[in-house]
Amino acid sequence: MPEVSYWESLFDIELILSEMQINSSVACLIEVGSGYGTFTIPAAKLISGQIYAYDIEEEMNIFLYRRLLDEQISNVIVAKKDVLEDDIDVASNTADYIMLFNIMHYEKPLELLQKSYSLLASGGKVGIIHWRSDIETPRGPDVSIRPKPQDIRDLLDQNQFTVVEEMVLNPYHYGIIVQKKLKIVIMKIGIIIETKEYEKAWNAFRFAVTAKKQGHEVKVFLMGEAVECQGLVHDKYNVDEQLKAFDAIGGEILACGTCLQSRKMDGNDVCPISTMVDCLNVVVWADKMVTF
Repeated sequence: MPEVSYWESLFDIELILSEMQINSSVACLIEVGSGYGTFTIPAAKLISGQIYAYDIEEEMNIFLYRRLLDEQISNVIVAKKDVLEDDIDVASNTADYIMLFNIMHYEKPLELLQKSYSLLASGGKVGIIHWRSDIETPRGPDVSIRPKPQDIRDLLDQNQFTVVEEMVLNPYHYGIIVQKKLKIVIMKIGIIIETKEYEKAWNAFRFAVTAKKQGHEVKVFLMGEAVECQGLVHDKYNVDEQLKAFDAIGGEILACGTCLQSRKMDGNDVCPISTMVDCLNVVVWADKMVTF
């Protein structure tokens, strides 16, 4: 490594941290290859929580530790760790951000991304910067082993990561931010509707349709005047249209038998006659209940 002041003159550090979205929204940050602490120290002043700074060179770790003491920075844990081989201090699925700065030319870039995926919380980000290979640079690995932006994209598992942003980081780098795909939890949602008021009933069925289209299991129980929702049409709030849309995508609708009988109405294939036991079964079945 070159002398520290020269090394740090090669980066627009403030610009890089800003463009790479390292800010107060980050509570748990892992830095792989922290080196002199070029980015560790300013990042520690920006985030809201803890940085775990890992480097395989003990000399670098000692240097960084002394810098942290000098600057009275207390939210950084420094350790000699190979994140691919050693146990680290961060549990799986908890990190908000992982910095892979100037490190993706090493032997196992794919493994670094896979490890990052296992450590990140859902929606967490990986920030990757590297020396550009399309211009002359005063430092950096041999051009033959520098990964280009397309090389990084080719390594990404599309089922795991989404590219958030790609940018040029003058004077000598490029950056890519990727995000761990949000994990969609499939839920069982029970909806009780007790109104035939046009807008409320329309919104209730719109919610049911939306939840069903997102892959959730959804059951609707019509209670009281809501059993009159079938056929309920309004110029602006077409309840019947949303009810039929819910039925068409496989939604299940149940209608209170007593409420139907008191109105001298019959059940049908879309809204079969049901009982309070059926309503109770929906509540027991559901992970969440919503009422309108």
